[in-house]
This record gives sequence, C-alpha cells and structure tokens, in this order.
Amino acid sequence: MHRALLLLGMIVLVSSCSDAQPTASTDGAVAPTPGSTLAMTIYRAGVVKGHVFADFRITDADGSVRTSADFTTQWTLAVLTPDPVTGASSFSSYITKPATGTLGDTIQPTDETTGTYSKIDGDGTRYSFAIAMPAGFSTTSTHRIGAWTDRAVEGGSPEVANATYDFVPAGGVPIASDVVAIGACNGCHSPLAVHGGYRREVKLCVTCHTTQLVDPNREDPAVPGTMNPLDLTSLVHRIHTGINLPTLVAAQAAGLAGVAYDVIGYKNSDSIFAETVADRDQTINISGVEFPQDLRNCTTCHQQAPAADHWKSVVSKRACASCHDSAWFGDPTAVPALHVAHAGGPMQSDAVCASCHVPDGAEYDLSVSGAHTTPARSKEAKGLVLAITKVTGVSGDSPVVVFTVKNADGSAVELASLDRLVITISGPTTDYSQVNNIGQDVRATAQPVGDGSYRYQFVPRSAKDAWSPLGPAILSSAHGTFAAGMEGRRVLTLPSDMGTFEEGGNNPVAYFSVDDSDVVPRRKVVEVERCNACHQELRAHGDLRTNTEYCVMCHAPDQTDWASRPKTPNGNTDLAATVDHLEERSVRFSRLIHSIHKGDELDYSVPFAVYGYKGSVNRFDDIRFPGDLARCETCHAAGTYTIDAIPATSVPTSANESDTIVHSGTAVYPPSGPMIPVIQSVCLSCHDTATAHTHVALETSSTGMEACAVCHGEGRQFAVTSVHANH
Repeated sequence: MHRALLLLGMIVLVSSCSDAQPTASTDGAVAPTPGSTLAMTIYRAGVVKGHVFADFRITDADGSVRTSADFTTQWTLAVLTPDPVTGASSFSSYITKPATGTLGDTIQPTDETTGTYSKIDGDGTRYSFAIAMPAGFSTTSTHRIGAWTDRAVEGGSPEVANATYDFVPAGGVPIASDVVAIGACNGCHSPLAVHGGYRREVKLCVTCHTTQLVDPNREDPAVPGTMNPLDLTSLVHRIHTGINLPTLVAAQAAGLAGVAYDVIGYKNSDSIFAETVADRDQTINISGVEFPQDLRNCTTCHQQAPAADHWKSVVSKRACASCHDSAWFGDPTAVPALHVAHAGGPMQSDAVCASCHVPDGAEYDLSVSGAHTTPARSKEAKGLVLAITKVTGVSGDSPVVVFTVKNADGSAVELASLDRLVITISGPTTDYSQVNNIGQDVRATAQPVGDGSYRYQFVPRSAKDAWSPLGPAILSSAHGTFAAGMEGRRVLTLPSDMGTFEEGGNNPVAYFSVDDSDVVPRRKVVEVERCNACHQELRAHGDLRTNTEYCVMCHAPDQTDWASRPKTPNGNTDLAATVDHLEERSVRFSRLIHSIHKGDELDYSVPFAVYGYKGSVNRFDDIRFPGDLARCETCHAAGTYTIDAIPATSVPTSANESDTIVHSGTAVYPPSGPMIPVIQSVCLSCHDTATAHTHVALETSSTGMEACAVCHGEGRQFAVTSVHANH
C-alpha cells in the first residue's frame, strides 16, 4: 500500500603500523548496486602508517572496469562496538563534524573526500583515507569502510554505486553484525534510494546512522528535552511506524494539531514523516507514513541478514522506544504529556529488560516474539478457506452457486458461526458494471448438498435496488461471461484480554456464461502476489477483500462513492459537507489504485478523499509509495500497462468529479453525465497536473476518441514503456 545481497566478509591480514600488504582479498564478480547497472567493489583494505586504505574497482554489469577518476566518490569509516549490557553491536564513525541546533551542540558522523588515490593491480585503485586513526584504536575490532560513487549523465539520472567492506586490522574474521539486508528493504522500496538517490545499501547507512547521530533541532519523542536520535534503529522504526506512533495517537486523542515526528536534515530541510493535522471541520487526523502491513511483522524487514534475529534477542530501551515512543522509563510520578509509565516500573539501564522480555514465549505474552504476535498468524486463526465449485445461470434468471467453507485443515465450518458470507455476481468480464452487480448474504438460506458443499440460488433484487427494483439477479439485458465471487469473515476471541480479531477468508472467483457464449475470464492486469510483496497479505474492507480479481468486480468503471457521501434532504450530495466539494469520486480500480499509490505526489487542488463505510472519509493524499512509481511492473503483470494492452471493449469512466450536481437523488448515473475516456481515466490518475489535463483534452475528440496511441503507443517516440524507463 527486490534483490540479492552480496556479503563481503573474507579474512584479511593487515598491519596497523607497517607497509605490509593484505594477503587476502575478495576478487570476483559483484552484483550491481540495486537500481543501477554499476558495481563498486572494495576488495582489499588495511592500515598503513596510521591511515586506512581501500582497494577498489568500479565495473559495469558485464564486469568491464570503469575509470574511477570519472566518478565522484565519498568515503565513511566506522568501528563496530558491542554493547556490554545488551550484546547489541553498533558502529561508531571515526569521521565526524560539529553541528549546532536549537537544542545545543553535538557531533555528527560524516564522510570524507580528501584522501589520496593511486593506481594498483593494473585495473584497481587505492584510496588512502585522509583521517588518521586515533592512538590506541582497537586493531582487533571489526571495521567497516563505506563508499558511494556517482558520475553525472547528460540528460539522464547519474550512475550510482555503493560499496562496503568489513575487516579486522589485526587479522581475523569480521563480526557479522547486520540485522537488516538490503534485499528485505527492496521488497517494497524497489530499490531503496535515499539522500538524493545516492545511498542504496543498508550496510552503508549504518556507518553514518550510528548512535552518535542526533538531530539537535528536534526533541526525542520518547524522551522530551533531549535531542532526537537518528541511529538507523530509531530512525527507520519511527519512520515505518509513522501515523501509528503512540505519541501521535495520544496527541490525536487529546485534540492536539501540529504534533509531528520530523527530522531537520540537509540544508535545514524539514522531513515530516507523520503529524497530527486539523481537517476543515477541525477533526484531528494523523497524516504521514503508513506501513502497508501489520507493524508486528518484524521479520518483514529483519531477514536475510546474519544477525536478523536480534530483533527479539537483543532488548534495549532505545530499540523498543523507537516504535513504542510513548513508553516512559523514568520516574512514574513525572510522566510527560502523551506518555505512559512503563508497566514494569522505571528502568535506569537496559540490564534487566531481558528478564521480562525474553526472545520467545506464548502468544501475546511479554516475550518479544509473543508481544509481536500478529492475529492473522496466531494459533487462534484457523484459516477460513472459501471455494466455488460450480456456477450456473442465464440472463433474466437467478444463478445457482455451489460452494464450500472450510478451515485450513479441511474441517467443516458452520455457516452460522460466520459474521458474514456473501456471494457477489457481476459482469460482463469485458468491463464490469454496477448495473449487473449484486451481492447476497447466504448464511441463512444456503442448503447443504451432502458432500460438504452448499447450494445457493439467488433471489430477485430488493425493492431498493437502484437499477432494477425487484428485478431478476441477472438482468435480461445481460450478455457474455459473468463472474461469481465470495467473501467471508468470522470474529475470533483472542486470549489474554486482547479483544477480538476479524478473520477474513480468501476470495474465490468463478466464471460462467449467461448466454451460451464461450466463457472468457476477466483479463488479469494486476497480480495479487505483486501486491503482497509489499502488503504481505492484501486485506481491505474489514479484512474481507484479499484478491484483486475479486476487487475489480465492484470497483467497476461506473462505480463511485456517491452513495456514501453526505446528503441534503432532497437526496443530493451535500457539497458543502464534503472535504473536497465534489459530488462523487470514481472508485474504478485502475483509477483509484493509481491515485492512492501516487498519494502525496498528487497535484490535485482538493483533497484526494474517498467516502466509504458508514460515511467514513478516507484520505489518501498523504500516502508515500516506497518504490519507483515509474516501475509499473512492481504491481502490473508484464505488458499489461501499455496503451496497446487496453482492450477495445473497455468503457469510459462514469463519474462527476466536480462541484456540480448531476445525480438527482439516485446512484444511477444519467446518460448525459460527464464521461472520462478510458486512456485518460487511467493516465490522469497519476499524471494529474493541469498541463497533463490540457494535453489530453487537446488529443481527445468531441465524441471521446483518444489519439494517445499516436505518440504513446508501443514503438512510438513517447511509448509508455520508454517514457517510464527513462524516469
């Protein structure tokens, strides 16, 4: 709401005070830096006459060596220091600079560029650090060299590569200390590229984002009055917790606007990751980063790294307060605003944390893994498995659906134990329409067949149906292939007074013909497996919807949020009562999902809000997509995102996204209402600037014919694949 990691950890024998050379190296092929075709390899390091050196090469994807003098390279140098209390290891930078802010003075890790370069090994280059090693530095500790290099490219993005190298000056095997691998980060970020896109390797990040690094202009939300820590643990945990940071949740509950988790960075820029804001009606909401899955899924990030299990085996106030920032470990009689006293009493050090918070235990207990139990994967969740085995039905009639409901172990489920079990019919699959969409709860009336299956025959539409009151489930005008889909859910009681959990089932979809024509399943544009690379398990609408093949049945070209918007006494949308002054917003799947993922980069002049269940207002204009928006195949099946891939049978989007009234007290869209042609409906959901709107208007005829393919079709000068690749 991906990729491989190369670990450089060979034995290196060096001298700390002589001209002796290392006797081991890491020569060999190296994968390019994520998101780049360039690789930088540090293959040897040591200390000569009190200065560290690094031998390196810069290569293309094919292994050919590039001239290092063509690149600008910056270097970091840090030593790994184990914490004697917790056992955690963290780096400390040898290269620092002073910093001054509103909270006082500090020193911050930095990099250097003033060392010397010399040619070695025929095609290698040696960098000798300008900074001298301090007297008495530990020659038996693990040291890490970090570097990022780039070369400007005229008319394009610069070439970038990152490299790190671990070594022990006195010789020996470096400690494998990393708790996160870049491959895990790139499961969502595709690729991670921060600080202008130049830092792309988490092993490099930790050489600057050490426990030395603090923001002297912002307070630590966990310890008011102290500088905000920017070590990688504190920073990344808080960024990803985002709108769920407990201090912000407490500020929202207290009605306080303007409380933020932000960082003052390069050139005093203010990066706001989450904050409480007041909407037009003075309702306090939290805007900012939202992790796209359950925050308790620690192994989403902590994987693929040698010390990945430290998330549960190494416990400290600093690490825990990075997410649980309202926990107050100090004097329980002097708890700051927005904080709560630590239930275990005041904690002056980390020495006794592990006595309560052991690595593993029972679900939901005080153990680290227990406290981070996700209900969907707990022992209480049995797995709700729905299946449609047969569908029959024709135009003007009531279809019959045969289905099963079981637990994951194959045991039967009583339909009465569910709090929802709905079968939805929609069609045609060329492009769904809400006119043909009907869903009915089958718990009370489905009949057991005798083999563990149930049979349900749809009943006629209700008198309140907007399109055909009391009409047949499948309208007489229906034609082609229709789809039947299911959703189900049950409420489970969790142990230890943890409340309840809504366990949703899968969403099976089956296809059938309503007019004896060949069955043609809905085209697959988005694969839910790609969604789940970031979301882990896509779940929406109260955990009921998990399958994009099912989502599109309701999120049709003519589906809007009109019915959920506030209404005047005459049944029209109350424009003044909406947050965006629009009669409605289209929720066509392609248009909605593109806009949601574009999020805070949208150029809309009004909030991007969709009204939902019980009139809820869902703001998406603060969503921050963690990957590259130009990489369409992050979400799309290959080749499905081009103009050429849009079927000729696709229909325009029906929606009045303006401050006028087109509907007359009904959800039925009038034939005279404004229509958004198919191509621009999709493209303008991301490219939403005034310039883009003007451009498509000029290239669309008065009858809705779009000339987009002339320039943006595949093989054309500005083909979709080419334009996106260039970005």
